[in-house]
Amino acid sequence: MSQSGDRLKQLEEIEKDVVKVIRSAGETLEELSKDAPSEDRINSTATKFLKSLEGVEKGLTEQIGYLTQVATGQPHEGSTYGAEKDFELLRCRTKAIKDQLVEIQHQGTHQVSDMN
Repeated sequence: MSQSGDRLKQLEEIEKDVVKVIRSAGETLEELSKDAPSEDRINSTATKFLKSLEGVEKGLTEQIGYLTQVATGQPHEGSTYGAEKDFELLRCRTKAIKDQLVEIQHQGTHQVSDMN
């Protein structure tokens, strides 16, 4: 299977885990809403909820990390980020050169005035 196919399969598994998270949250709330809730049942469903939530968080974090690595330096069609970044770098370089030229001019003016 291709890497893209593997990633899609992993996302499908995460989606199933999200359903588990919602179900276990619902079970916990259902137990809490009873007149005589079972503390053991609440603890059990709450623990199940937290474990499922941790799994979803871990899976999504891995997917986001992967997308960050893949997307870095890869201009997206229609994206202006690369051009904007290049422009900002060019602007900073131009300012630095201008500052250096002003400093050189300033030093030249002082040398001429010192000679007089």
